[in-house]
Amino acid sequence: PNSRRAFRNYGALAMPCVALIFLGAICGMYAFQDIPVVGRVIFFTFAVGGVCIVVRILRSGVVVTESGLEVRGWSRTRQVRWTDVVGFRRVSASALNSSVFLAVELRDGSYLKTSGLTSSKAGSFGARVLGELEALRRAELPESNKP
Repeated sequence: PNSRRAFRNYGALAMPCVALIFLGAICGMYAFQDIPVVGRVIFFTFAVGGVCIVVRILRSGVVVTESGLEVRGWSRTRQVRWTDVVGFRRVSASALNSSVFLAVELRDGSYLKTSGLTSSKAGSFGARVLGELEALRRAELPESNKP
């Protein structure tokens, strides 16, 4: 691709964001109550921290660039060159859960879990994104590395 392209599932990211916004609002409300200054500072810090985490959660996902991928989580971003990417797969979150996340398979045998690309096992979002990422990977591989 000639530009950056982001893959995210905002539907899957909505619930943690709503919960953090709700908790942040409660903390913000208590930050302005008639309580000791230490309590106000603590509540205000939690409110601001919640907003910062929501922003990071909404940025999580996979960003495709010409040189490779940026796998963004809420706590860190990993950059991977196309030559290190073997493929993509869907991985079950747990045996009791019907959700899956997309994983980036790396040449060394490990994989990177993607935070912003969860979907249900039966959902079409994961399959569609998996196909699009695989097509982009094939298009970016040097001729000598193509299968």
